[in-house]
Amino acid sequence: MAIAVVGEAPYAEWLGDRADLHLSQEDQDMLKRAREKAERLVVVLFSGRPLIVTDEIRQADAFVAAWLPGSEGGGVVDALVGRVPFSGSLPVICREPLPWLIKDPAGGRRSKSIRAVHWHRV
Repeated sequence: MAIAVVGEAPYAEWLGDRADLHLSQEDQDMLKRAREKAERLVVVLFSGRPLIVTDEIRQADAFVAAWLPGSEGGGVVDALVGRVPFSGSLPVICREPLPWLIKDPAGGRRSKSIRAVHWHRV
C-alpha cells in the first residue's frame, strides 16, 4: 500500500494565480510510479482551491481532498491510520466536465451532474 501526498506549492493571494488547474507534472509522474508499484494507492491532495484531478481520482483506490488543514493536519493522519472514523461526502453537486472550462464544438456548454463519492476506509 502507498500513500501519495500531492498538491499545490505554497502561495498567497494573487501570487498563486495560475491558468492550469491540473497537478504539476512532477506530481502526476510520482502518482504513476506509485500506482505501478503499489497494490493499493491512497492519494491525499492538499490545495487551497478546487483542482482538476479527474485522472488522478481514477488511478487511486482512495482519494482524500484534505484542502489546507494547517495545524489540524494531524486529523488527516488520524483518519488515514484508522484512529478516528473516516467518512463524509461533499454537500454540493459536482460538475463533470467543468462547464466553465470546457465548451462543446458548437459553442455551448456541456456538463454532467454527478454526486460526490462517499469516502470509505481502505
